[in-house]
Amino acid sequence: MVPLDSLARVPFEVEGVEWISRVVRTGGISGPLHDEWALSVRFMCEEPFRAAAFMDADETRLYSRDWARHSEPVAELGVHFAPYDWDNNDEVQVMAGGIRVAFESAPLKTDPVATTHVDVTPGLSGYTGEPLTILRIPEVGAALGVLLVRSTDTKGDRTRWRLRDEHVDGLGDFSFLATGRRSGWASLSL
Repeated sequence: MVPLDSLARVPFEVEGVEWISRVVRTGGISGPLHDEWALSVRFMCEEPFRAAAFMDADETRLYSRDWARHSEPVAELGVHFAPYDWDNNDEVQVMAGGIRVAFESAPLKTDPVATTHVDVTPGLSGYTGEPLTILRIPEVGAALGVLLVRSTDTKGDRTRWRLRDEHVDGLGDFSFLATGRRSGWASLSL
C-alpha cells in the first residue's frame, strides 16, 4: 500500500501476534460446543500514535478509529470471528477495531486460523503514515489493515480525532481521516 506523503514517518514494531480460542456452547445448555477465535496484534511505537482500522471487500472500504483513539505508544488490535448461528448457517461476523462485517463461509466459520492469511509477525517493523495489511481472507475477498498516525499529525475534537488540516491533501482512499466520523464506509477508487 502507498504511504500517505504528508504524514510523519516514525518507526513502530509489531510486538505480538497471537491467536486465542475459547470454547462456547450454542443452542442452550445441551447445544454443541465449538471454538470461537480471535487474533490479537500489539503495536509499539517510539512516539504516541492514534490508529484507524480498515477492511477492504467488494470495492468498499469499511473503517473505524475506535480501537486506538487515545494517543499512546502502545495499542492492541483484536480481530474476532463469531458465527451468527452455528447450527443453521455459515455466516461469520468479523469484528476488528470497531468494524463489523458478516461473511458467508463455512471454512471461515469452522477454522478462521486456517482460512485467513496473517501478514504480520512479531518483530515486523513499519512506519506511521504507511498502511499495513494485517490479514487477508482470500475465500471472501477481504483484507484487514491498519494505519498508525503519529499523534502530533492529529487533532482531537472531544472524543474523536482527525488529521490536522495540513495533512488532508492526497489522502485518496483514506480521506475519511480528515473527517470527525469514527466509522463508516467509502467506495474504493479503482
